[in-house]
Amino acid sequence: NKKNFVIALILSFILGIYGGFFSVGVTTFLLFLFVLLLGRDLVQGIADSVFITSIMLIAAFIVFIDKNNIDYTLAIPLATTSIIGSYIGAHTALTFGDRWLKILLTIVVVILIIKLFLDI
Repeated sequence: NKKNFVIALILSFILGIYGGFFSVGVTTFLLFLFVLLLGRDLVQGIADSVFITSIMLIAAFIVFIDKNNIDYTLAIPLATTSIIGSYIGAHTALTFGDRWLKILLTIVVVILIIKLFLDI
């Protein structure tokens, strides 16, 4: 509905600012926004959030290039392996579908929660 869309726009703007600083977890936050607020299924939410994150990171990338802050000797090999992993992950997500992704996401979140409690 229109109210949820306006809330999503505001949250997306805030996540854009956060992503420009850190970029850590932005795709996950956007995924929750798409699934919980906008009613997309998990595969659609992942696709939408990855698209937005990619555009947002291009903007940050341009700023970091302009300021000469990138160590290309580290960034290029890591980017290459990340691209390969992302390609495999996206194909796997599309192959196994929404149900499998929900189970995997739940397992990962539970493991992270347990780790956080153990670190306290």
